[in-house]
Amino acid sequence: MVLSVGIMCGVLGACPDECQCRDYKILCQGRSITEFPSSVPGSTTTFYISNTNITTLKPDDLADFAEALGIFVFKDTGIREVFPGTFDLTHNLGALGFIGTELNDLPEALFLNLVKLESLTLSGNKLLVLRPAWLYSLAALRTLDFSKNLITSVPEKAFRSVTQLEHLTLARNNINQLSRDTFRGLSKIKSLRLNRNALRAIPAGAFDDLVNLEELSLQDNAITHLPANLFSQLQSLQKLYLSNNRLTSLPEGILLNLPNLAQISLYENELQSLSPGVFGHMAVRELWLYDNRLTRLEDHTFSNLTQLRLLVLSRNQISSVSPGAFSGLAELGEVSLHTNLLTSLQEGTFQGLPKLVNISLEHNYIRSLPARLLQGHSHLGQLDLHNNSLPNLPSELLSTLTVAKEVLLAENPWKCDQDIVPLRDWLTRNPTKANLSTVVCLTPSVLSGDSIAQLTDEELTLFTPTAVPDITPTEKRRKPHTPPPKRSTPSPAAEATPTQEQGEDTSSGQGNGEGVSRNMQIIIIAVVCTTIITSLIVCCVCWRRNKRGSRNLGRRNKNNSSQSCEKETDCPKENQDVDGKDVTQIPEEFINTPTVSIETGAFKGLVDLKHIEISSIPLTSVSVGVFQDLLHNLEKLLLKLNQICSLDIRLFDGLKNFQILHLAKKHLRSVASALFSKLHKLQLIFPTSPPTTVPLPTTTVSTTTIPTTTTITTTTTTALTTTQTTTPLTSTMPTIIHNNIANHSANYSSHHYSNNHTVHYHTNNDTAYNYLANYNYSANYDHYANE
Repeated sequence: MVLSVGIMCGVLGACPDECQCRDYKILCQGRSITEFPSSVPGSTTTFYISNTNITTLKPDDLADFAEALGIFVFKDTGIREVFPGTFDLTHNLGALGFIGTELNDLPEALFLNLVKLESLTLSGNKLLVLRPAWLYSLAALRTLDFSKNLITSVPEKAFRSVTQLEHLTLARNNINQLSRDTFRGLSKIKSLRLNRNALRAIPAGAFDDLVNLEELSLQDNAITHLPANLFSQLQSLQKLYLSNNRLTSLPEGILLNLPNLAQISLYENELQSLSPGVFGHMAVRELWLYDNRLTRLEDHTFSNLTQLRLLVLSRNQISSVSPGAFSGLAELGEVSLHTNLLTSLQEGTFQGLPKLVNISLEHNYIRSLPARLLQGHSHLGQLDLHNNSLPNLPSELLSTLTVAKEVLLAENPWKCDQDIVPLRDWLTRNPTKANLSTVVCLTPSVLSGDSIAQLTDEELTLFTPTAVPDITPTEKRRKPHTPPPKRSTPSPAAEATPTQEQGEDTSSGQGNGEGVSRNMQIIIIAVVCTTIITSLIVCCVCWRRNKRGSRNLGRRNKNNSSQSCEKETDCPKENQDVDGKDVTQIPEEFINTPTVSIETGAFKGLVDLKHIEISSIPLTSVSVGVFQDLLHNLEKLLLKLNQICSLDIRLFDGLKNFQILHLAKKHLRSVASALFSKLHKLQLIFPTSPPTTVPLPTTTVSTTTIPTTTTITTTTTTALTTTQTTTPLTSTMPTIIHNNIANHSANYSSHHYSNNHTVHYHTNNDTAYNYLANYNYSANYDHYANE
């Protein structure tokens, strides 16, 4: 092994200091690097410089290996200037990237000789302008990325020379307008990303030449209207993102000629209506329309979307749904109408939807539902009716709910008279389909807060439908489970008879005393009435706020991307992947180095880190103190598919918010009870069943560690042996779960969409961690990928 490595080094030349070399590829990283590495072998084809303090790049830096260079990437480095002529000799350069640097401009002729360049990435810098001269000679260019800069405008002829371009990214700049001819001639382009800019309008014809376009990202702008024929030439379009703009309407026919469209997002706009002719025949399976201003749904609005599986219309202002609004949606499995202004639904609303499973109607004002609303549906999963204005439900409707798996009925003003009997009986027969403790009476007051399922016939016979007063609008808006305000009755002292009022005045002093008494009575009555009225108003306001609190989720601040979602269907995760491999990523041979230990200081400075995953590597040990900078925020740790044989009882000391620990598929044979004794917020431990006992490895293996410095060393060592006295895992785990988890609610769902960013890093790239010190990121050691 030593001999072969020596021969290779002799062929390639010496590897530069503080760098790694694999074949003809070099990776140099570390903040201690302040000058461009010297003595780079002339045969170097791929050069990556990451997380260094190099500030300039000059022609002499590349001179020794310019002819052989094929890929050159500067990433997360403080470079501020690239000198003219730097790339004059790199004729074979195919991919070039400056990512996350301090560059605010580049020489106009910098790329003049890069006739073979196919990928140019200039993202995450501070570029103020996009100079057309940069692209004049790049006829072979396929991928161009100017995202995350400070560009405010795009010159009309900027892309005229790059006619072979397939992927163009201009996202996350400050571009406020486009010319009709900006993208003229780009007939081969497949993806165009203009999201997160300041665009207010798109000129008609701007996309007419993009006949092969498959993805168009326009979300997160300020677009108020779209020309009717804007997408008429985009028959190859598969993904269209228009969310988080200011669209008030969609012109009729704008989406008619898009037969291959499979993904479209229109949520977080200001759409007030949808005409029946707005959607053409397309392959869309999910349609997101939440957080708009829709007021009604007309017949056949979605009838052309025959492949639609999910329709999200929540958090609008819909007060009316026509019976044929969902006609033609034979594949629809879920519809969300929660947080609208619905007071009722018509009988045929959900007819003709044989695959409908989930219906969300919560947070509306529904007072009644037709008896045959769900007739014919035999595969219902969840029907959500909570937080409406339902006083009761008809028996015929309840009979159709027997097939449902779950029915949510809480927070309704249930009127417990004889009309509540069908609901009571249904709850009694189907106790697992609803949370019985939350379905309680609101009126009459003597039954307020009582579980409907536990009402007796004797209690209900006291209250006929006419005996129980109708609930006033004020009472309907009162918070559930709050008893209605008591009616005040005049006290006997205040009930003055005409005889008393006109009694004979026997003395002036006595008459004055009676007058004062009557005045005091009037004042007291006025004060009491005022107090009662004020209390009712306050209760009404509080109830309405509680009732519509979730509606405020809908009118989210468009600059706040971390807004939580009430339901998973409120926050879709858009697919923003560009086809093809990103050549600016560090090669796998620098990433997949076997890592057997993580040393103290590996996470230094990452005080906001919440989630860590260290999986699928031959890790055998984790040093005590490795999490010392994460004491306040670390919540989740996944240590699965490794070769860890033991865990020190001090490993998790001080982790105040630690909640989830995953230890599946390891070589652990036992753990000490004290390991978890101080983790008071721990909610979940995986696995809960003991792993297979595996003997400790004794063979010699080649290993790599994560040190506290930026140097990555290769050594030869024997596997670690267990020195901590422990209790067998089989006997310890039940005790751990009982003592640490029993009092916690394990509310964990694999379908939850996290609002945190996830950035994947491998264990040997510890120098990249400090770059994320001020961000709430997750670290995953399986791969090394961009944001």
